[in-house]
Amino acid sequence: MSHEPKTPTQRIHSVRELAGGPGLSEKSIRREIAAGNIEIVRLGPGKRRIGITHDAWERYLKQRSSARS
Repeated sequence: MSHEPKTPTQRIHSVRELAGGPGLSEKSIRREIAAGNIEIVRLGPGKRRIGITHDAWERYLKQRSSARS
């Protein structure tokens, strides 16, 4: 599911930056990534670090809110 950002200036968020919302801990975000519900971008020379694009995060939040409604 990982892919490169569509534009080089697209904002990339870390899991830690996005955690803290209602019901969103680092652990729950990592579980959603593992389940394939959040698209990630591999970062760094070893591609071990992960980032989440703003667009991917917005899609996830929209999907999450519609599932709860």
